[in-house]
Formats: sequence, structure tokens, C-alpha cells
Amino acid sequence: MDNKKLEELNQIRQSDTLTVGIDREKLKFSDGEKAPSRLSLPLGVEEHWCLVLMNFLILVPLIGWLAPVLFWMNAKSISAKINRQGKYILNWYISGILYFIVFNICMRFNMNANMNFIREYTMTAEGYDVNLYPMYFEKFFESPSIAIGGILIIIGCIMFALSILFPIIGGIKGWNKHTWKYPLSIPFLK
Repeated sequence: MDNKKLEELNQIRQSDTLTVGIDREKLKFSDGEKAPSRLSLPLGVEEHWCLVLMNFLILVPLIGWLAPVLFWMNAKSISAKINRQGKYILNWYISGILYFIVFNICMRFNMNANMNFIREYTMTAEGYDVNLYPMYFEKFFESPSIAIGGILIIIGCIMFALSILFPIIGGIKGWNKHTWKYPLSIPFLK
């Protein structure tokens, strides 16, 4: 090999121009996706801040359901992580609405069963009989609808607590530059 070419290669190696170029390319493709430019994301925020805001804004009353969707719609073509997290959040919204509908239907049926029980034990031909109320309270706790109602109330309280806890966990994961799939969400968007 020619000494002149060897000297040129040695100068390139010593000047670190090669490693700077390699490091720049590594940054572009870290995590298997193109690194977003700071100005192209909504509000000029970095990717992990966008993930944090998408999760924490769920907790803000009135705009909590809209803000993450707007962030996702504006940045889904720029960042694969934001696209993924936006889908996870939308799946959680849709699942939460379905869970709420099912919960309300179950509670309505349970309330109707309780009302029928009350009518059965407190009505006479002339109307309500106050003297039957002690018997009503004795039989009231034997009704299976009371146990079902108690279980439904506990499930409702747990779901409410999770609807606060999950966005906090998602925001912390977003701060660490990770996406987080909300447990109990049905994957409508993939």
C-alpha cells in the first residue's frame, strides 16, 4: 500500500472526524427510530417531554381527554414513541368508556333489584306499612343484590384509583424516555 494513503488514513483516525460522524449517525438511529428534531414536535418540546405531557395532562379536568389526543395527532408522524404512547392512551380512553358503561348497566340492574326487594317487603294493600320496616332490615342483608352492589362499588372505586394512578406511572415512564401500555386497556388501535 502507498505510504501517502496510509498517512491520510492515520490523520483521519487521529483527528476524530470519523468517530464524530459515527456518533452523529448513532444519535439519529438510537432506539431504532429517527431522532426527532426539537422544533418539529408540538410546542417545540423534546420527545420525552411530549410523552410526559401526554400522560400527565390526562389528570387535568376538562381538557384532560383532549390534550393528549392533540399531542398525538400532531406528532405521530414524527416520532414512533409518541405514536405508540398516543395509541396506548386512546385505547385506555375507549376501554374506560366501555368499563363505565358496563358498570352503570350493572348498577342500574342492581338498583332495580333492590327497589323490588323494598317494594316486596314494605308494601301492603293500603300503601307503605311502617311496622314492616324492622322486618325489611332483617331481610335486607340476606338479599344477594346487596352483596353484588357492594362488590360493584368496590370495583368502581378501584377503577377510579387506577384512572389516576396509570397516567402518573405513564408520565414517569415518559420522563425516562419509555412508552407504557396501560394495563386493563383493550387494544383497539395497534
